[in-house]
Amino acid sequence: MIKIYTISIFIISLLLASMTAMATTISIDPKSTFLRTNNDPAAVNSISIELASLGLGAGDYVRLEQLGDLSQRTGDPDIVTGHLLGVFSNTNILLGSSTLNRVQDAIDAGNDVSTGPTFFGNLPNDIAEDFLITDTLIQIPAGAAYFFVASSDSYYSDNSDLDGDYGMRITQVIPVPLPDTIWLISLGLLVLIRFDKRKPETES
Repeated sequence: MIKIYTISIFIISLLLASMTAMATTISIDPKSTFLRTNNDPAAVNSISIELASLGLGAGDYVRLEQLGDLSQRTGDPDIVTGHLLGVFSNTNILLGSSTLNRVQDAIDAGNDVSTGPTFFGNLPNDIAEDFLITDTLIQIPAGAAYFFVASSDSYYSDNSDLDGDYGMRITQVIPVPLPDTIWLISLGLLVLIRFDKRKPETES
């Protein structure tokens, strides 16, 4: 009987472990972007987040959450959520700000999002590989080694983070076994326990 209970505890521990996750919070400069800019003098390049440094790799599932808020106009007290855009890449190369496809080795993932043109010049600014980040569950695509993040905007120079809380949380999500799998394991344990109870005790 003790052996059966030991096995049961071990299996339950595995199931619980499958629900654990590792989370990392990254601050985002609201003036940073991987999108094309035009007459946007204070805009800066998005940082490249190395997935391996977070213990992540292709095939892993991650939950991406936008944190905090920002102001999208200098001196404007109105605060907006400033949804984030993300794009995976094979390299950390970000081309010049006047280039449409700045993330040179971008990899398509998630649900495509359409971004509007630049505020000045009305230049096309939509790329095929980026996606919207709110509270998003996504699988890291094959070949991805880096990740770029930016607020969704058409002009970045007047953006500010008044309370310093704008950012993103990345949480590794380990898939929980399907209900059918859990049911079958539970049924198997019950059968083993009943079988163990029926075994005659060894005489001393």
